[in-house]
Amino acid sequence: MRERFAFLDRTWFRLALSLGVLFAAFGFFLYILAAEARVNALEERRQDVRRLVEVARASLRPILSRVRDGELSREEGRRLVVRVVRQMIYRDVHGPNYFFLLDYDGTLWVNPYLPQREGTKQADFTYPQGLPLEQELVRIARTRGEGIVRYLYPPPFSSEPQEKVSYVASLPEIRCVLGTGAYVLDLDRALRAHLRGVALTGSFILILGLFISLRILSPLLKSYSVLLEAMRGLARDPQKPPTLSLEGFREGSESWLLLSAFLDMDRRLRETGAQLLQDEERLRILVEEAPDGFLELDGDSRVVRTNRRFCELMGASPEDLLSRPVEELFHPDDLITTPLVYEEVLRGGVVTRERRLLRPWGAPLRVEMRSKLLSDGTVMSLFRDLSEREEAQARLQEQQSLLEALFANAPFELWVRDAKGRMLLQNPLARKGQGNLLGEAVEEHRGLSEETRRLWRETNRKVLAGDVIQREEMEIREGREICLYKVIAPIWREGKVRGILGVSLDVTEEKVQAQQIERMAFYDALTDLPNLRLFNAHLEERLAAVRDGGEGGALLFLDLDDFKLVNDSLGHALGDQFLVEVAARIRTVLGPDRLAARLGGDEFLVLSAPGEGCRDVDILANELLGLFEAPFEQGGVRQFLSATLGVACFPEDGLYPEALLAQADMALHKAKREGKRSFRFYDAALQEEVVKSRELENHLRDALEAGELEVFFQPQVGVSSGRVEALEALARWHSPTLGQISPGRFIPVAERSGLIVPLGALVLREACRFAAGLEAQGLPSLRVAVNVSARQLLQEDFAETTLRVLEETGLAPSLLEVEITETTLMESFDRVSETLRHLREKGVRVALDDFGMGYSSLTYLRRLPLDTLKIDRSFIVDSRREGNRVITRAMVRLGHDLGLEVVAEGVETEEHRAFADEAECDVIQGYWYSRPLPPEEVRAFLSRQGDL
Repeated sequence: MRERFAFLDRTWFRLALSLGVLFAAFGFFLYILAAEARVNALEERRQDVRRLVEVARASLRPILSRVRDGELSREEGRRLVVRVVRQMIYRDVHGPNYFFLLDYDGTLWVNPYLPQREGTKQADFTYPQGLPLEQELVRIARTRGEGIVRYLYPPPFSSEPQEKVSYVASLPEIRCVLGTGAYVLDLDRALRAHLRGVALTGSFILILGLFISLRILSPLLKSYSVLLEAMRGLARDPQKPPTLSLEGFREGSESWLLLSAFLDMDRRLRETGAQLLQDEERLRILVEEAPDGFLELDGDSRVVRTNRRFCELMGASPEDLLSRPVEELFHPDDLITTPLVYEEVLRGGVVTRERRLLRPWGAPLRVEMRSKLLSDGTVMSLFRDLSEREEAQARLQEQQSLLEALFANAPFELWVRDAKGRMLLQNPLARKGQGNLLGEAVEEHRGLSEETRRLWRETNRKVLAGDVIQREEMEIREGREICLYKVIAPIWREGKVRGILGVSLDVTEEKVQAQQIERMAFYDALTDLPNLRLFNAHLEERLAAVRDGGEGGALLFLDLDDFKLVNDSLGHALGDQFLVEVAARIRTVLGPDRLAARLGGDEFLVLSAPGEGCRDVDILANELLGLFEAPFEQGGVRQFLSATLGVACFPEDGLYPEALLAQADMALHKAKREGKRSFRFYDAALQEEVVKSRELENHLRDALEAGELEVFFQPQVGVSSGRVEALEALARWHSPTLGQISPGRFIPVAERSGLIVPLGALVLREACRFAAGLEAQGLPSLRVAVNVSARQLLQEDFAETTLRVLEETGLAPSLLEVEITETTLMESFDRVSETLRHLREKGVRVALDDFGMGYSSLTYLRRLPLDTLKIDRSFIVDSRREGNRVITRAMVRLGHDLGLEVVAEGVETEEHRAFADEAECDVIQGYWYSRPLPPEEVRAFLSRQGDL
């Protein structure tokens, strides 16, 4: 395989490959150049059509302004625009060109080149490539306001479609789209001509440069070829000197020096090779015959060679030993008692001496040194380590000492019995715990019961058979019960079990800790009720039994009503005490077959007894609700609490824990919406509600992106003046597919899904823009009220965003009023009040909406920076009831005493208006005066307003 691809390493191949890469790079450069040039030209063409459309739109601005101001109807304005646009003919590089006009429904109103299509629907018209062109033009203009569209379209001079770019702009005043386009065929022709010139010029320069480079590098390439041929000759026959001629190379040149150096290096290598062969023979003999450490000494007794073993004995590297006098390697005392006797060595005999080698670390090493004179006058010495035997004996003794220390000091009981069960060894802890049993067999131990003797006989039998026994045993020692973890294992020797090793460890504390950890893992730390993990385990067991034919039951999801108010007003510490008392009351209705758990926060789960299913569980539900009839008392505080329950039954509603929990949660929320303090069963309709809610959420998300939502305004009229004093901004949604959707349907969905944030931002911006434009249109400046949700207020930058909208729209802060509800305050009172205080410091007004429906209204009135109090519409609508009339008058007086403006909502009849006037409300709002109106109708309403 390597020979097959040997050409890959050839110089000519690499040169050819380099040239190919060079030409490829040049081609890639041309491609990049062409792409960039086309992009620039195309962008210039786009800007041309954009400028044309902007000029055309500017010329239509007087007509559109008259339509916006109501001087012309939309149809009249469109007819004027059609006449003007039809006259807008201009010339480009392809000849005369035109502007086209489409309405939002796809009707073509202006196309001078296709007059037969004017006035016809074009929304479904497709061209040969299948592109719904007019739909795309209208979509771009409506969603973006203006934009570029690229497509293929046959020009007037050809039936072949050509690339074309069009720029379209929306004219919302007449619900039309204005645009024009231009072909880019001329750009491609000019670009191709330019690139051909660049390619020809670049190719010529590239080829000329390559030719000059080859001429310049010719001597170097030749020297490389000669040197390569010489090296191939050496590869074929290493013994034959290379035949290399220096003719043709200038002396002193780099090529001549390269070849000369090669010849000189070859000569030196051959001379050195002969010497190396001789040295290798000596070294091979020494390495093969030396069983231990090896040294070679020169005539001056200096080390000239050593081996790995001697380096290990010395603890030094060969570099540390070479050229050192051999006397430096030995302990000086050894040289005094047995000096080196070179005469004996020179006589050719083997001289043996015991020496101590001086190592850089540790104690001196005892060795046996044998020396012999070699034929070349050097001395070879071999060294054998004498300390290994002594060290082995020392290690054995140390190991024995360690084992004895381990046996005596082990922090657990350790004992050894022989194969017959007789005790051979006991460590101190074993003797303390078991008593001194040395020499006794299990059968002879009088302190053991017959059951314990039987257990030990069975254990011995299994261990002697080769098994390892591990178990926990409870024993009474020193008057207390402890838990011992025991391991009993066989002692093997020569393939047979010769004895029994036992280990006992006191794990009492660990067992207690494990029980505590298990308690923490499966029980709620506050209420000591089971947590969700343990509850699910029991529920799964019950469901498995039902699947096997057992009795059914029910899952009850209990949630405390408005418990967050307790935490906010009384503190979390006292709130936790109330939760403990709630758990204690729940335990009173459980009995042996029911189970309760704390899910978290103020949520609890209850599992009914077997057989206590949908027909009977209402008894349990009413028992749970009855627990909250008596007040709760903690820390000197008396507090009434209530709860709401959702119930899911099994097997009727399902046989899986997650599904049942979700179904009970759905039923709980249904009960919450219907008034709390009750319970509801799950049914399939709840699931359908969830599905419909999700579908509505998806439609709402699309509607926000498509701009389908509008802002209407409902006037607020002063009671004394009879004139409009403010407007409340309200979101309205008319879906092309779903029709008119009431706020009561889509606002809750927006709240749950988080879409209330972009929806609220839309209403805020549109309301400020509308209010800011009233004075410019000759209408009185009015305050505009905008409803703000909890999610919006909890956004960290809500205040800054609101102030930025005021600045961008030019609306004075005093003309904006943000409306909040008591439900909003329940989310996070401190953060909400801080945000509202910041806005009020900047001049923005704050109103409390739906006043009278919450649980802590007076607290909010005292602590919030309010300007306006809006009485909930239920008090006005039901004003015939004397109780409501008394409460309403009290709320109005309370608001006035606090210096607040009071607004009555829900005024729908003359009776309502009269009662609001009698109660001395400052402002009234409702259908009796006006329904919510779109912006155009609001302007008309304000223009003709008089005394009401």
